[in-house]
Amino acid sequence: MATSWANLRITVRHRPREVPTIGRLLLFGKDRFAHFPDSWIQAGRFAGTNRARMLDSVAIRSYLPLAAEEAVAFVQKHMTNESIITGVRRWITGRSLWWPFARP
Repeated sequence: MATSWANLRITVRHRPREVPTIGRLLLFGKDRFAHFPDSWIQAGRFAGTNRARMLDSVAIRSYLPLAAEEAVAFVQKHMTNESIITGVRRWITGRSLWWPFARP
């Protein structure tokens, strides 16, 4: 079983033992905040072009795959232009733009 975990790159060999990677702890750890207290998403919607007045904000502390969906839902909730968001791409009138946080 250790070999298949290593193939998925969620464990690594450290001295004589297989230990979980940081990615595994972040994605599947029962208490990731004990090890990584900053592993959450904070998003906000501001009025105007500066950050003087915040209209809405959210702090997302769900498991990371679910947190990504919640972050996209927050963005969709506050979009002023009609756009279709599918996964990590945003389509605006036939043009495809990569989200700035989505790096291949």
